[in-house]
Amino acid sequence: MLDLAKVNSLPSSVLVGGKEFLIQTDFRYWIVFSRVIEKATRGEILEVELVEFLASMFPFSKPTDFKAAYDSLIQFFNPPCEVPCNVGGAIPEKVLDYDVDADYIYAAFREQYNINLLDPKLRLHWWEFQALLKGLHGTKLDEIIGYRCFNADDKTKYEDAQKRMKEAWRLPQPSDKETAEQLDKFNSLFEK
Repeated sequence: MLDLAKVNSLPSSVLVGGKEFLIQTDFRYWIVFSRVIEKATRGEILEVELVEFLASMFPFSKPTDFKAAYDSLIQFFNPPCEVPCNVGGAIPEKVLDYDVDADYIYAAFREQYNINLLDPKLRLHWWEFQALLKGLHGTKLDEIIGYRCFNADDKTKYEDAQKRMKEAWRLPQPSDKETAEQLDKFNSLFEK
């Protein structure tokens, strides 16, 4: 997740076994990473191939514990995000595929940001790519994702759907107890 308060907030390493390892951060590596991980979860890739690929994500020093390295890379690939929240508990359906939607992703970035994703000189950090992807609006890609998100079987009223969206996008709130404690601390500053 981006930290706008820091000048150089984009990480270039992951922690594996208590040690920092530099990693590839360019979005192209992470698109390939998504392909490899998908194949691995379907059992379509040998373990030795997976280990070889994971090693390629570390351009210099390579960790020896590839299970821990895999976990760290997954965390980097999909960092925790506080919003939207998954309300309803269901695992969300996949609505974007970097291969199938490649033309639309390219067109959307070109249209919205005038970024040529095919430019070999372009160096775009994975997290920056993800932030820009999340911010796309009014593109054909958005329209397609909207179609994929549509659930014709959902008979809920419009207001109920809006309430679910409000809950999904609600900012994290401190608990009532925390709020009361913070208010007490604040008020104590003015007491004599």
